[in-house]
Amino acid sequence: MSKRPSPVLLLLGVCAAAFGALAALGITTMQITVEARPVEPPLSVTVRSEDPVITSAIIALAAVGGVASAGLFVRIFILPIFEMIRLSRIIMRRTRERGDQHQALSKRLQAYDDTLEEEIARNTAILDSIADGVVVRDRTGRVILTNPAAYALLDTDGEFDTSMLGVYRPNQDPSRRKRRLQIGERTISLSAAPVRAGDGEIIGEVLVLRDITDEAIAERTKNNFLNQIGHELRTPLTAIQGFSETLAVGWDKLAKESRERAVKGIYEQTRLLAQIINELIELTAIRSSPGGLRRARIDLHTLIEKTL
Repeated sequence: MSKRPSPVLLLLGVCAAAFGALAALGITTMQITVEARPVEPPLSVTVRSEDPVITSAIIALAAVGGVASAGLFVRIFILPIFEMIRLSRIIMRRTRERGDQHQALSKRLQAYDDTLEEEIARNTAILDSIADGVVVRDRTGRVILTNPAAYALLDTDGEFDTSMLGVYRPNQDPSRRKRRLQIGERTISLSAAPVRAGDGEIIGEVLVLRDITDEAIAERTKNNFLNQIGHELRTPLTAIQGFSETLAVGWDKLAKESRERAVKGIYEQTRLLAQIINELIELTAIRSSPGGLRRARIDLHTLIEKTL
């Protein structure tokens, strides 16, 4: 049974054959450099000869002498392989780490995006559910945000008539930021407030629209009532004043019947004045009472007679 040749001998044979072939081709000068460890100088062999046979022999011997060292063989062939394996593992690990980082970043971005969408949806739902109209304008006066209530209050389905909202004045006096709009039979209250950025710069304004038709009607009714009460109060007061002046100036000159008539007039007008004041007090109590009107039995016949 024949022995298997040693791997080292096979390698030497291959090297000798290769170097011989090079010499046969006329390559008579060759630089062989073997990189050693960083602390060792490189091994350099220079072969010069005019005879190809001698050159081949010298090169083969040099190869045999170089590879005969096991440590040098390891440094030349084995260490680079392990270094490449180590570098490939580092590259794979860094690639995997970057992939994990990219995946984590993608998850965070997706979470931020979901949170932003939820916040926008929540704010939109809140804005749409507000009964008051909301209109936001930028610094150029262009409408950039509205809610359905604003369209309903302004009675429009399309673009807003900006002239109806007034001219945008960011530095307007706060007392002039409130006014009323009359749209058909409805009265709309409009109040404006500036929108400021984080540094305090005014970047727009927000307008709040509110239907105050009922309040406006109540206010007009109250004003009419006060005017009417003023006239009703003035009548007895004028009469009382006249009778009092008559008595004060001509008490000694007036007959007894005239003095009695004047005193009676003062008494009657005073009762009328007291009745008006009592009605005002009762009306105020009714408006401020949480229970509303008080129920009471009345004599309808007597009420009609007093009215007529």
